[in-house]
Order: sequence, then C-alpha cells, then structure tokens
Amino acid sequence: PIRFLIITNYHTDHFYGIKAFMDEGAEIIAHEYAFEYLSNPSSYNFFLARKKILKEHLEKTQLLPPTIALTREINLYLKVGEEYRRFEIKHLCKGHTNGDLVVFIPKEKILFSGDIVFDGRLPFLGSGNSKSWITCLEEILKMEPKILLPGHGEALTNPSRIKEAVIWTKKYITDLRKIIRKMIEEGCDVECVRERINEEMLKLNPSYAQVPVFFDVNPVNAYYVYFEIENEMLMEE
Repeated sequence: PIRFLIITNYHTDHFYGIKAFMDEGAEIIAHEYAFEYLSNPSSYNFFLARKKILKEHLEKTQLLPPTIALTREINLYLKVGEEYRRFEIKHLCKGHTNGDLVVFIPKEKILFSGDIVFDGRLPFLGSGNSKSWITCLEEILKMEPKILLPGHGEALTNPSRIKEAVIWTKKYITDLRKIIRKMIEEGCDVECVRERINEEMLKLNPSYAQVPVFFDVNPVNAYYVYFEIENEMLMEE
C-alpha cells in the first residue's frame, strides 16, 4: 500500500488527485506554505473556476489540504526489502513556489526534485522567487545525485546529464534576471520588458529558440521577474 504521498509543490498538477490516495489511507505530506495555500478560500475559488472549464475531468476531484504540514526538514525511515532506507524531505528554498519540497535517498543518491529542475523545457517563474531558486539549484549540485526524477519529464540516470539539466535551469533563470535588470536600469517598464524580452534573450543565447513554448512562456516569466528585481533594486537604495 502507498503510505505517504509527498506534494513537492502546490500547483494544481501536483495535488488535484490526492483524494484518491487519502481514500486508501495514505498520509499526505506538504510544506506549511502549501498547507496555507490549499486551506485558503482563494485557492478554493480558483479550483471552482477550473472545474467549470474542465467539467467532467474534475467531476470527482475535491480540493483537500495535506494531512501533515512540514515546518522543517524531516527524515522518514521506510523498509525496502530487508533494509531500511532514509528518505530526506527537504525545503531547500522558495524556488518554483514558496512551498517546494525535494526528497533525497542518500544511500543510492536518488533525488526527487519536483519542479526545481527542468530538462528540455522552460520553467515557470510566477509563483516563487527566481533569486532563491538559483540557490536551490546550487544546493542540488552539491548533493551530486546519481538519479534525478524531475516533476515533469523522464528520469535522468546519468550524473553528467543531471548536472547538465541543473546547470541549464540555473543559466536560464540567471540570463533572464540579468537581462531584465539591465532593461530596468535603461528605463524599460514592465510592458517594454515583456515586448522585448524574447529578442534580448535570443541575442544572448540563440538556442533558446529551440526550447518548447519559449516564445509564449518567456514573456510571462519576464512579467513576474520584473517585479521581483524592481523590488530588489528598491531595497538596495
């Protein structure tokens, strides 16, 4: 039986199906920020709006908070075969969302990274903190996982490919932040940034044009990161 289900972030694609696991007796573990979000009336209103659009796809879905909310790192010791394995559940930082969790099995160096690492696709930067996300990625590099299971896409089983995916995610976020900061310093407002960001990113790295949904998602990311960096610059004054 499934005893524990760990929600690595509070986006809908990660928690809308938890009732099926709860009905089978599983404990649902999430970060306290995810618990706060899922317990908030605004998230329920958003759920109702999605239900009207998706109709029969969400007919039996219920919006439920986790049964366990973490405020710090914990270890679970679970029996696998004849041995016990330590599962380290960590909140490395506020990255993709405020309530990101990763799960690390140190003996085999297996990492469930959630949506902190993206491989071959663009990350969404609208729910967490892009500056802190870079810190998350640096911590993952220090962990040196041998197997990485991202929130989307196939498992990465080659350490060099894992490093490549982590570094690529970090580079995209770093490039986006660097360009937006420069544009703000030049007097560009948020609409100016959204209109020009694809062009400026491709000047820096033309290969971004080959990334799926780059042209659609990159301006959305730029919108959110603009306000992050604007606030950072105000704090520096």
